[in-house]
Amino acid sequence: MSDQDDQRIPSGNHGASSAAKSARYPLFNARDAVEYLGISLSTLNRIEKQGLLVPFRTPGGHRRYGQQMLDEYLEGTRQRPNGPQPAERE
Repeated sequence: MSDQDDQRIPSGNHGASSAAKSARYPLFNARDAVEYLGISLSTLNRIEKQGLLVPFRTPGGHRRYGQQMLDEYLEGTRQRPNGPQPAERE
């Protein structure tokens, strides 16, 4: 068994055409996305209604979230330290 076999690939990857593609561009279903983000499903729904996350939809209407999309959301919601922001410093 290789190291790649030990890596957990989110269950939202069922539609990926190959293991290599899904490893490079993982897609998360809603359950995996809330676990990844550390939030509840109702919070994820609220975030979507606010337009802060826009999931891909499968032909069956199921939501899929790209890891990059989730990472960008997390980065955008990180708390900034108090004090001057980089643009304000002289």
